[in-house]
Amino acid sequence: MGLHYRGKRYYRVINYRRIVIIIMVLSLIVAGSILALTLINHNRSRGVLNITGTQFFVVKAGNYNTLQEANSSANAIRSAGGAGFIINNDNGFNVSIAVYSRLSDATAIASRLNTQQDFNATVATIEIAPMIISASNSECASDFSQFLTQPIEVFNSLMRHNQDLEEGNITDHHAITILTQMRNVLNQQLAALNNFNTEFVNYVSQLIEFYRDFSRLVSDTIALRLGATLAGNIRHLTIATIYNFHNLANDFSQHNA
Repeated sequence: MGLHYRGKRYYRVINYRRIVIIIMVLSLIVAGSILALTLINHNRSRGVLNITGTQFFVVKAGNYNTLQEANSSANAIRSAGGAGFIINNDNGFNVSIAVYSRLSDATAIASRLNTQQDFNATVATIEIAPMIISASNSECASDFSQFLTQPIEVFNSLMRHNQDLEEGNITDHHAITILTQMRNVLNQQLAALNNFNTEFVNYVSQLIEFYRDFSRLVSDTIALRLGATLAGNIRHLTIATIYNFHNLANDFSQHNA
């Protein structure tokens, strides 16, 4: 705007071209700000479900050519309080005794069995592959991540309670109470998965099957259907679910490859 003198009065003269230019500049600034905020919000709304991989260490009694030989070994191990878990692999049938979250623990047990009880025990590593799953928003990723992180927490809890049971820090009754609570949590998660209708639909069906088997194995553990002692049953439960989760994690990783 400018000032124009007419007589003794000043009159404002509107410079329309300047106003148009100012409006255009302000519009570009506002549009740029809106675009920047949109991109920031879009990036913030994106979610990535990133589950860190982990390892477990299994003490194995040996590998057998026939199922009959594996069953004979597994029954002897269960009678002694071990897991006696059989897995079919490319080289035959493998029988596992126990599983640990630390290599030093597994190595010590294998060494003791080989020295004191004339075993031919070895230690094998179970790799739980890391899982990276993209989600449309962070809230959805956070809600779904609990179904993949909780099994690892349960495994570690089972191993701690089994150690407490062996050392006499808790009774069988107390251990069964803990297992019952775990089963209730698993069943709650199973119910939540049945109602989890999101973009993770390709994963939900496999997780439902995993949680259903997990809950059933806990029930078998409480009923002492997996071995001769409660500690042996818990060992069997832990190894079985770790192998199941290992297979599940591998399937998910391949799906996202």
